[in-house]
Amino acid sequence: MKVRKKALVLGGGGSRGSYEVGVWQALNEHGYRPDIVTGTSVGALNGAMVVQGKLEETIALWRTLTTDMVMDVDVKPDLKTMTDQLTAMSVFAREAIKNRGADTTPLRRLLAQYIEEDAVRAAGIPFGLVTVALPHLKPRALFLDEMEKGTLLDYLLASSAFFPAMQGQTIHGAVHIDGGYYDNLPIELAVSRGAREILAIDLHAPGVHRRVRDPDVEIHRIEPEWDLGNVLIFDPKTAERNIAIGYLDGLKYLGVYDGVLYAFQNRDFWDRISMIVADLLTLIGELTPRVILPGGWDVSELSVARLRTYFLRHVSGYYRYKRLPRRQLGIVIVEMAGRLFQMDPTHVYTIQDFEATLRTAVRRYVADTALEELDAVLRSSMPLREKTERALELSRNQDARGICLWLTREIRRCTSGTSQVPLWLLAAGRIFPTEFLTAMYLTVLEPSAD
Repeated sequence: MKVRKKALVLGGGGSRGSYEVGVWQALNEHGYRPDIVTGTSVGALNGAMVVQGKLEETIALWRTLTTDMVMDVDVKPDLKTMTDQLTAMSVFAREAIKNRGADTTPLRRLLAQYIEEDAVRAAGIPFGLVTVALPHLKPRALFLDEMEKGTLLDYLLASSAFFPAMQGQTIHGAVHIDGGYYDNLPIELAVSRGAREILAIDLHAPGVHRRVRDPDVEIHRIEPEWDLGNVLIFDPKTAERNIAIGYLDGLKYLGVYDGVLYAFQNRDFWDRISMIVADLLTLIGELTPRVILPGGWDVSELSVARLRTYFLRHVSGYYRYKRLPRRQLGIVIVEMAGRLFQMDPTHVYTIQDFEATLRTAVRRYVADTALEELDAVLRSSMPLREKTERALELSRNQDARGICLWLTREIRRCTSGTSQVPLWLLAAGRIFPTEFLTAMYLTVLEPSAD
C-alpha cells in the first residue's frame, strides 16, 4: 500500500507566528510527525525549527522575543496603548522611507544562534520556503536541497523580509523579499514534493494565497479566531497568549477538546448544548406570537420562521471561514456570549464552569447608563430603515455588553408575565444580532435578574 505523505504548512504572519508554535506543541504531544515541512516568512523560520525538533527552545525564544531582537528599530517592548502602537507604526514608516526598511541584522544573529543548517539538511525531512525577487516580483519557491550550502539563513531572512517595513535580503545579486507576495501559505510547494495530506496553519496575515485544486490532496486547516496582534510588534505577553491559544486550537483539531473560540471538555458538553438550543427556540416561539403590530395583527408563523432563519444565518456566519455542521451551531451561541463578556480563551472549561464564569462576568459588568436615547429610538414609531440607521449610529459609542444587558432586561420583562412584546424589541434583534442572541442565552441561563 502506498503511503500518503503528510506535510505541515506554516503560513506567514510576523509576530503571529507564536500561534504556530502552540499548535506545534499540541501536535508534537500527540505524535504528529510530518514527512514534509514548508513555510513562508515567519512560517519558514518556525518550519526550520520544526525540522530540527527544537520545540522547547522555540517556545522559550518566543516567550522572550521583542521587536528590537528582530529589527534594529527603537520600539518599546511593551505597547500597552493605541498611542504606543501608532508611534511604533510611524517608526516603521520612517525606516521604510529612509532606509528602504528596518535593518534585520538582529534577526540574522538570532537565527544563527538557533538554526543549524547542517542539522536541517541531515534531519531527513524535506524543508521548503518561498521568497520573491525584486524588481519584478519573481517567485522563488524552493526546497533546501535546491539551495547552495551555506545559504539557508539568507533564504530564511529573505522569506521573512516584510517589505517595505523590513529590508530585503540580497542573494546572488538580487534583492529578495517576503514570500507572502507570492504564496503566504505554501500548500502548493508541499504538494510538489508529493504531499497528499496537508495540515496548514493559516495566520490570516496579509499575503497571497494560492489554491490547490487536486482532488487527491486532503487539506486540513488550523486557524485562529482571535486577534493575534500586530504582525510587526513582537511582545512576550502577546506571544504567551498566542502560544496558549494555538496549543488549545491544536488540541481541538485533534479532538481532545470541543469548541471553536474556547476549549471545552467533552463531558456533558453536547447534552447541554442541545438543551440550550431547544430552550432558545422555545423562547423565540414565546416572544414572537405576542408582538404588537399596527391594527392589533398577530405575527404570523411565517414571521417566526423568518426570524429563526435570520438568526440561524447570523450564527452560521459568526466564525471566519468556518462551515460548522448544523449540530454544532449551538456552540456559537455559547461562545459569542463568552467573547462578548471578554472571557479568557486560554482556559479549558467544562460547560458548567463556562456558564458559571459567564454569570460572574455579567454580574461584575457595570452597565452603561447612556442607553436612554437608543432605547427611545427603538421604541419610536419611525420607519424601520430610519430606525436602524439611527440605532446603529447611536450604538457606535456604546459598549456591546451594555446593549446586551439592556436587551436582556427587556426580554426578561416580556417573559415574566403575559404582556405583549413590542415590535421594537425584535427590530433590535435584527440590528444587534450578537447582543440579542446573547441576551436570549442569558435569559435562558437566568430567567429573572434575581
